[in-house]
Amino acid sequence: MCDQCRSRKKETMMREFQPWQLKELELLGQLNPGRLEELLQALWNRYPFLYEELAIRAVGDGTLSLDAASIQLNLSPEVLHDKLEHFQNTGDHRIDMIGGVARLVSSQVAVWEVYRDFEQSGNLDRLMTNFPQIPISELKAALRYAEAHPDEIHELIHRYESTYRNRFAI
Repeated sequence: MCDQCRSRKKETMMREFQPWQLKELELLGQLNPGRLEELLQALWNRYPFLYEELAIRAVGDGTLSLDAASIQLNLSPEVLHDKLEHFQNTGDHRIDMIGGVARLVSSQVAVWEVYRDFEQSGNLDRLMTNFPQIPISELKAALRYAEAHPDEIHELIHRYESTYRNRFAI
């Protein structure tokens, strides 16, 4: 492969966000709504929880009503209100409280497990290797949650390690 081809291939792999891109997408939507819809569908398919996150954020900042969002998401206003409250408390739609334990929504992996692994390795690359089914954005969300709730996470890690030690001490 020629140097120019390698350079062009590298450029298409990862492009940095630039503010002009949002303006051009907005213009594209005005000029060709079908094309923008096609692009957004690809985005929603690639990141299925993003649409819900954006709708919840829009309700939170007042740009979308709770009723309109509940219709868009096919959720009751009560469920959507709970999700909004949860998002405001955790700062992330990818974290859910199940049985009193913060878990990643898509995989149900406990946040404390992700954080424990990260503390042991201290390395995001290793974390991605140990949890290959979980996107990096979710792993980072787990780490952010753990940093915001250190007492909760360290208590769960301590409880797990104590149980593990006691189980094998017999």
